[in-house]
Amino acid sequence: MLDYSALEPGRAASDAVMQTVRELRLDNDYQARVRLTGLVPMNDDQFATIRESAPLTAAVSLVSVFVILWLALRYKRIILAVAVNLAAGGAIQYKYYRKNADGSVTWECYPESDNCGGNRSLAVPSSGPLPVNDTVSWN
Repeated sequence: MLDYSALEPGRAASDAVMQTVRELRLDNDYQARVRLTGLVPMNDDQFATIRESAPLTAAVSLVSVFVILWLALRYKRIILAVAVNLAAGGAIQYKYYRKNADGSVTWECYPESDNCGGNRSLAVPSSGPLPVNDTVSWN
């Protein structure tokens, strides 16, 4: 059964097949090789590669952008302004908290979340101001 809500929809089914192959000892007892073919296993392998390399790729890209900005601009304030503008058009998630006198932290109870575990989300416009008018309730 494919789980289309997952990044790798066929991974659970593929893992189950390969686990059965190991349990039956097909390779040792019968010298049989079992390979999964078709679009689903191939796509799952490609998505797994992307998932595994995404943090390194993102870090290298981010460092490259800042190196290029530094070489081009040489001023921290201008680099910061350009970097903030690079994020325009994206989406962010956030949540309010307050630090109590005893050092503990109280997280907001976001009104649209049943269990107070949800985050607020905000779409950053590609241009123009971003008015934020939040009401905070504390749990």
